Amino acid sequence: MRFQYPDGSHNAEAILVDPASKDIYIITKSDSPAFIYKIASPYTGKLNTATKVGQLTYDVVTGAALSPDAKEIIVRTYSTLYHYNCNGRSIEAALQTAPTSLPYTIEPQGEAVAFSADNGGFFTLSERGFASYVNLYFYKRK
Repeated sequence: MRFQYPDGSHNAEAILVDPASKDIYIITKSDSPAFIYKIASPYTGKLNTATKVGQLTYDVVTGAALSPDAKEIIVRTYSTLYHYNCNGRSIEAALQTAPTSLPYTIEPQGEAVAFSADNGGFFTLSERGFASYVNLYFYKRK
């Protein structure tokens, strides 16, 4: 699939896909604050155009995850995990609510976050950066 932003190129590392609508959400990394773009389904075989649908109150977004039941979102930066409850809202609407921060172990260059398949917790992973190794962390729900 090919797409373009309506306002020029952006650096983005976080993507969420709505399992019901199949809409794709892209959260930018280098914009301050981060922007949220949507590529609405159905996508064409030609060039699709993303639509700007919101912005966050922070920047440097390096990853995002939607829970298996599509009821929660985690957005990751190098220093913080932001948790959103969807509560029946769309992804774009949920991302416009106030998040809570999740406790986690700071990593050398935190890049990835994912919910476990059984929704019993979530994983984080770092790029190596200047560290000699990285750990895959699992945070079990309480």
